Amino acid sequence: GNHPKEITLEEMEDIKQKFVQASNWSIEAGFDLIEVHFAHGYLLHSFLSPHSNHRTDEYGGSLENRARLLMELLTSVKQACGKDFPIELQLSGYENIPGGYTQEDFVRYCKLFDEAELVDIIQIRAWSGDMTHASSYNCKKDYPTNLHFAELLKQERLHALVAPVGGFQDPDLIERFLAEGRTDLVAMGRAFICDPDYGKK
Repeated sequence: GNHPKEITLEEMEDIKQKFVQASNWSIEAGFDLIEVHFAHGYLLHSFLSPHSNHRTDEYGGSLENRARLLMELLTSVKQACGKDFPIELQLSGYENIPGGYTQEDFVRYCKLFDEAELVDIIQIRAWSGDMTHASSYNCKKDYPTNLHFAELLKQERLHALVAPVGGFQDPDLIERFLAEGRTDLVAMGRAFICDPDYGKK
């Protein structure tokens, strides 16, 4: 079968510049926050994954090397936006595949980005497959899938806020999770598509 080619250093630089350009456009358009997608199955995520990243240069091998492109990209975006402009990062809590990164790796990645002061919010997503968009049909109502990863990060006392997504539908439960300090925020999308008045309710 066809194997994907290894991305070149020049192509990596081009990707970083395109993220900077998109960030500048977002600010000019009046957005208050920029979200960068490092989660499940896309190019940037594939750098973090030992399953897909087999590079032998400074962008492969150790966990720090696998995070290098993303650190450089976030640094460029942060410089373009200014120190006080909020950056939200999407990241999968783990990879449910042989040779994928673990929840321990996930915590280490988050600490790397946080210690470098490159992110303000870490939005925690699931891995590809059934749990990518968790709902009340495939996770426990009183313990949505990604709440566990938020709790792990809260134990690390990061500067960034943590925001799990997926399966959070009951506002009373969400208020309880926040009040108990198990997460800082909860990210939601489909609830508002289903019911545009969800927030008011």
